[in-house]
Amino acid sequence: MARFTNDCWPNTEQTYLLNAVLKDGTDSIAAWKQWMAAIDFNDIDYGSQRLIPHLYKKLEGFGIEHPMLAYYKGLYRNFWLKNQLSSKAAHVVLHELYKSDIEALLHKGMGLVLACDLKLALRPMDDIDFIVHKGDAQKAIEIIQNLGWQTRFEYPENLDLIHAYSFQNGNGQSIDLHWYTLDTDLTDTHLEGYWQRSFPAKLEGLPVRVMGVTDQLIHTLVHGIRWSRIPAIRWVVDSVMLVEKSKSGIDWDHLVDLTEKLKVSLPVSQGLDYLKEKFQIPIPDDVLQELSELPASHLQRWEFNLSQKKRPPLIGLLIYNKKFFDYLKFHRKKYPFPGYLRYLQQMWGLKKVWQVPFFGLRKIWESLQKGSTRKEE
Repeated sequence: MARFTNDCWPNTEQTYLLNAVLKDGTDSIAAWKQWMAAIDFNDIDYGSQRLIPHLYKKLEGFGIEHPMLAYYKGLYRNFWLKNQLSSKAAHVVLHELYKSDIEALLHKGMGLVLACDLKLALRPMDDIDFIVHKGDAQKAIEIIQNLGWQTRFEYPENLDLIHAYSFQNGNGQSIDLHWYTLDTDLTDTHLEGYWQRSFPAKLEGLPVRVMGVTDQLIHTLVHGIRWSRIPAIRWVVDSVMLVEKSKSGIDWDHLVDLTEKLKVSLPVSQGLDYLKEKFQIPIPDDVLQELSELPASHLQRWEFNLSQKKRPPLIGLLIYNKKFFDYLKFHRKKYPFPGYLRYLQQMWGLKKVWQVPFFGLRKIWESLQKGSTRKEE
């Protein structure tokens, strides 16, 4: 079984693969050979699998002949097909929103493809993410549900408590409808700016907006530099694509300014430091210096340090729970004593506040059971 890292940073084998994808010429080939010697291809983690299309095109461009390229090509085609099906399914939804005068702003995977003019297979997507104006969110949810899509999880009715709904259709395609752009910024403060900095594009002929590349880079770093059971190492390649391949380039002054306003200096600063140190990506030294000097509160440092590491099931739920940090940052003034319990009551859709501890214990037990099942698998 592929081993999972205990933090969010690429391990040795994943670093070989990233070098094979991002380096040029003999350095790329040497890194690929190191990776091949270090792994069992049948046992690589899904995060690494999602980089195989890039690896395949890189090695094909070098004229490499090796039996493994047939496997890489198979994965390339598989991701291409999945992305095509996802794109067509999302197109139906976006067209219905368009007919109802609801604008859609694409970001994450499809935003990257359109911003950097990438081949569709090069950015595997488990879902397609887009943002609507917050005032249109409830109507958009109703339209999507009327098209037969089902929410993938139980969500609170109060849309101010979360940043997005995830939907799935009967064919297994998924979309994420956002009204807040980041799950670390549940406020209206910066929403209009994302629309103003976006640019027009077309998805299979349908007019859409695409998030500006500097905003996309910040989002990529914030989302990528956190621990996940599926290693999110593609943030490295996504970030490099945005810096080196995007049509408009990065506005570094804006990046520093928005990073400070969003209070995400820790992931942005450490992520860009990593890219420059490990892969020599052309990031201005003065930008790195400015980012390193941005203030970060004790709460931000606490949350960021905990978010990078794999959490033991029980301790993780008690010490690092994203709902707890969201409550402290965005909601504690809205709920009278006992504030956090009343907040959880709304999050979980409970009728009485006294039900919260019992429901919480049940969720902890279910999480422990899932963790045990994964270990057995």
